Amino acid sequence: MNATFTPNKVKIRKPSTSTVVVLLLLAIACIVIAGIVLTITLLTPIESSSGGPSTNSLIFASVIKDSYTLTDRIRQFIPIGSTVSEVDSPPWEQQFWTPIDLLDVQSDAMVVLCRIDFRQHAKEPHSTPMFKDLVGVSKCVGSNRRRERLSVLIQEIKDRPDDLSSRVVRPSGFVFHESRVGSTLVANFLASDPYAMVFSESNPIANALLHCESCDRQYQLQLFRDITTLMGRSPFHKYLFFKFQSITVTNMQIALEVS
Repeated sequence: MNATFTPNKVKIRKPSTSTVVVLLLLAIACIVIAGIVLTITLLTPIESSSGGPSTNSLIFASVIKDSYTLTDRIRQFIPIGSTVSEVDSPPWEQQFWTPIDLLDVQSDAMVVLCRIDFRQHAKEPHSTPMFKDLVGVSKCVGSNRRRERLSVLIQEIKDRPDDLSSRVVRPSGFVFHESRVGSTLVANFLASDPYAMVFSESNPIANALLHCESCDRQYQLQLFRDITTLMGRSPFHKYLFFKFQSITVTNMQIALEVS
């Protein structure tokens, strides 16, 4: 005898609209309570153990404490009674041309130049952290913009070796990096010295490294050497640093070979 089994159908009841509303309100209430607790935690005043102003953040209390320690260490290097205003200031009135772009790199490259406001950069490096920002505040238009062939500019330096406009600062360091590692902070720190020229991700040096793939190796090395020379031209700076775009790491061997 054959038996046929028919399973009973189980009916699933959907939650009513009122139930959904209640659960939603409970979830919102939990979020609000958590926010209130976190806010109270963050805004609880904590007296500084180092004698400085109190901090309103429990989470950042240890960071603030370390910052006071670092500040004390920095003060040890400052002579007693000296102030920032007494630091020897460069002769900013001596303006000079600096490359801001490099075009047609396959042959005799075209260089675009501008009188850069390095004073503003040294005063507040964080306000112009990238070279494009510095070019922007320098207003590189009209009479403050020049175009010339690379070979002509290099020859100018050779023809007038005793001229202040031909004075060249040798590179003090190259900063190659990957993205989001704090390289801009390093560049800003270096630029805080008024006698340091810091080019943070500038177009000329990047174009020399990246846009001459089909060039002869010796030509590419000379191109990098020449544009570095032009960017180091200054009547009074003492140090020269380049922070490159992260993509230039692929061709950093050129910089290492030249240096």
